[in-house]
Amino acid sequence: LAANAQFALFFPEKRPFFLEGADILSSPFNGAIYTRSITDPAWGARLTRRFDTSDFTFLTARDDGKGLILLPNALNTDFATQDTKSQASIFRYRTHNGTWSAGALITDRSYESAARLPAAYNRVIGTDFVWRPSREARVRGQVMVSDTKDPRNPRGDLPRTDTAALLDYFYRDAVWNFEGGVERVGRGFRADNGFFSQVGYTNVYQTFQRKWLEVGPFTEVSPYVSLTYKADPDGRVIYQQTVPGVFLSAARNTNIGIEVRPNTLVRFRNDGNPLKRDQFFAYIERSPGTWLSSYYIEAAVGDRADVANNANRRGYYIGANATLRLSNRWE
Repeated sequence: LAANAQFALFFPEKRPFFLEGADILSSPFNGAIYTRSITDPAWGARLTRRFDTSDFTFLTARDDGKGLILLPNALNTDFATQDTKSQASIFRYRTHNGTWSAGALITDRSYESAARLPAAYNRVIGTDFVWRPSREARVRGQVMVSDTKDPRNPRGDLPRTDTAALLDYFYRDAVWNFEGGVERVGRGFRADNGFFSQVGYTNVYQTFQRKWLEVGPFTEVSPYVSLTYKADPDGRVIYQQTVPGVFLSAARNTNIGIEVRPNTLVRFRNDGNPLKRDQFFAYIERSPGTWLSSYYIEAAVGDRADVANNANRRGYYIGANATLRLSNRWE
């Protein structure tokens, strides 16, 4: 599935042991903790505790290895095979009081030594906050520091210690929706118990949306424009786009999105120039009834990335999923 693609693909966790307290593990950086990085657990132990104003969870697992270790950079994700066993440990704490919540995380991945491969480790420590000054507004931030000692990384010029930081906001009322933020991830940042498919960039993004209710057959009609600018540490463009679109909602939980993506710039190689890409994108999701409880279909037509050949090609993408409820017991 990842062939001829720039970055590793993110998949949700499905194993019940790792899903316990999943809400506690969440943070502004979606990939700060990613339990699917524990690919072949021999054993695991977990302690989760919830109080009135705080929660914490501690997880440790022995991973027998042979999975992939992400070695990200600004333009693609490299991989290394976990040839030795490792111990993966994750601690996450959150406290919440009224309009504020704050959290901390500590993760450690320690790899055993093997022939021609010394012991290695990756450790991350971080803190985050969420502030909700009103029912319409939210501000979030997170800072993490990683320390990595691993000879498997082929790029020897990377700093051993580096940081990742994020600050974003969200505002929504009956008429307007504004959201945006800035994030920076250093070249040497790595989170082996997380999911960072890209590092070495600064990303600035913003969305403006205006809503109209009860327009013809639609319960909501909301045109919007999204802006994104991502650059490497030298200031060169990695990704840049201006996307106008419209969101429509109707009965039976029907949501429709339509976007025009003209003049998007994307760079695949360090020594290459950004390539221009034009696309048309649309999706629909709906909950028709009991038997077909939901479905989602999306499609993109226009320029598609040919990463291996550093080019854009004409093509299309179609993806779909559905939930079938065959009875009260089968889904």
